[in-house]
This record gives sequence, C-alpha cells and structure tokens, in this order.
Amino acid sequence: MKDIVLIVSVLIFIMSCKSEDNQPDCGCKGVIAFTISNSDQQIGYLYSSTSGQNDNLPEYNYGIWFDEIECGNCIHKFLVCNDNFLSDFGDIPPYPGIKVEFSGDVKYLCKNISSPADYTYNYLIITKIEKQ
Repeated sequence: MKDIVLIVSVLIFIMSCKSEDNQPDCGCKGVIAFTISNSDQQIGYLYSSTSGQNDNLPEYNYGIWFDEIECGNCIHKFLVCNDNFLSDFGDIPPYPGIKVEFSGDVKYLCKNISSPADYTYNYLIITKIEKQ
C-alpha cells in the first residue's frame, strides 16, 4: 500500500511541474493568435512610430494599420516585431505612412490598451511586405 501511495504521489508531482519551455501567451514571442496569409492580399499603411505618440501602447519602432471598408470606424494596428524585415524600405514616414500589401503572424499584446471598442492592437511578425 505504501508503494502505491508513493508512486501516485510522485506521478502527481511530476504532472504538476511546469515546463520551462512553455511559450508565453502574449508578446512577440507569444502564441500566434491568427495569420494574415498572402492570399488575403491585405492592404495597409506602414509607418514609423514617433516618440510620445501614445503612452498607452508598448514601445515599438514601426506599425501597420488598416481600416475595414465595411466598418466606418474600425481600425486595426499591428506593432511590428521584426523591424529587420523592413531594411529595404529606406526611410519610413510617420503616420499615416506608405501603402503596403502585407502578411504575417499576429500575436497578442501583453497589456490592455485603452481605445475605442472598434480599434484593435496586436503584434505582427511580418512574413511578406510590398510597397503598393
């Protein structure tokens, strides 16, 4: 009987240990929330962040935004995680930026953003981007 209790106790202990290689739920290294694929042909505007632009957002160097045609006030902003992907663009102007077609993996921010209900904010790992 003692052996069974010991084995069960060891199994419970092992199963309750958290793995240190778990992927976080948010941030640039977080899980993928959804993917914008090449076939989506998503058009938006690439812009450089300016200092003091919005204290409500995490720091970032570049963003991409687009609005939904079917929704007059719906704005989606993606904070770019892989800035090095933009090295061929040269100088990127501040908001509203330059028109681009893009695709990539979208991830959650780690902090809540105070914004209108029809605005969304996420991180983006760009997989493809082209000037339009």
